[in-house]
Amino acid sequence: MSMKQIYKASLALLVGMTLAGCSKSEEVTRAGEINLAGCEVPAGTKRSEAEAIQCEPDKAQEAAKSGQDEPWKQEEPSITPDAEVIDAAIAEAAKQADGATEYKEARKQVEGDLTGDFKPDVVVMYTLEGQGGGNGAGTNLAAFLREPAGQLHLIATTSVAGLGMVVKDIVIKDASVHLTLLMQVPDDPDCCPSIEEPAQYVLHGGKWMQVQDRS
Repeated sequence: MSMKQIYKASLALLVGMTLAGCSKSEEVTRAGEINLAGCEVPAGTKRSEAEAIQCEPDKAQEAAKSGQDEPWKQEEPSITPDAEVIDAAIAEAAKQADGATEYKEARKQVEGDLTGDFKPDVVVMYTLEGQGGGNGAGTNLAAFLREPAGQLHLIATTSVAGLGMVVKDIVIKDASVHLTLLMQVPDDPDCCPSIEEPAQYVLHGGKWMQVQDRS
């Protein structure tokens, strides 16, 4: 073999070894690479070994892939404050009552469980006056139930007192509402009924039902 042939063979061998070395260097992982199992693998790990690594996929990595910070975390629904829900419901009732307005000093509000789910529901007693431009007044009982997420919403309303009647007290006991009414007798002035009478209401099928007061 001539020297020229020996030189070419040596050069070919050297190039082959160099390419083989490059190929081997490309077979290791780089920093930040993730295998098919969704796991970040250490830099410099052989790819065959990197693919064998198993782990609990990092949710932060999944979020980075999808461009979201926390895709598994659902956005909590916004909750309207109780006071706003109640005010809006009474305002709507007044609007539907031929232009009546609420006598706000007479409003009474209590909290308690009305459905047996151990969540604090709200009962509001409110008075509307001036219906149709007159000077009469009527007192209503409104039930606001609380959803699992905490939002309050109106479910039922009923009239409990009118001319010559006043609601003196209201309590929630054993999932029912107990009222103390003041009734007018012949000798009482229109403003000031004096005889107490109990009344009891429960929610049934999403509506108020008056029952015999056993207190």
